[in-house]
Amino acid sequence: AALIFNGYYEDGNPAAQRIEVSSSDGSSLDWTASVSGVGGAAWLKLNATAGRTPGKLAVSVDTAGLTVGQTYRGVVEIVSPDTGTPASRVDVTLNYKTDLKLRITPGSFSFVAFTGGDDPAAQTLKVLKSVGKTRSHSWQAAADANWLEISPQQGAATTDAQIRVQPNIHGLKTGAYTGKITLTSQIATIKPVTI
Repeated sequence: AALIFNGYYEDGNPAAQRIEVSSSDGSSLDWTASVSGVGGAAWLKLNATAGRTPGKLAVSVDTAGLTVGQTYRGVVEIVSPDTGTPASRVDVTLNYKTDLKLRITPGSFSFVAFTGGDDPAAQTLKVLKSVGKTRSHSWQAAADANWLEISPQQGAATTDAQIRVQPNIHGLKTGAYTGKITLTSQIATIKPVTI
């Protein structure tokens, strides 16, 4: 048996699911239930840890503190001390997602500069506000080249923003240079912009 939960960032916890607990011959037996998993599976909750057949056991998940974009796995084990048989195992999977769509434009820039000349004119990278249920998060921007200056380097994803992209050619030798700007948030990574 298996249970699958799909949770979304800032959208509350998914609804609980139920396990029917019964004996093979319909008799009334005592049972106990426990959870296990990596890190103790603290995110996996039961409404009861003991009962008597026939009955129902509600299984729920708590997404607080979990990392968005990860899949969590745990196990619910139910055993009856009256039978001495091995525990019944129910695998539980939680997919913790986001519907965040943080968009940037354009996807690339080109600059031309001349030895001994001025820095090329700055260009603008537009960060379009997120679409979906996710509300309160921010983004951070970073360039992988020391000749590439960007400002600002962070902002709120609830409004549109503009990042000033400015190459600094001071100290560079004649040649072609390539750099990348990467935007990230606490719940999503956006494709790098190539320059």
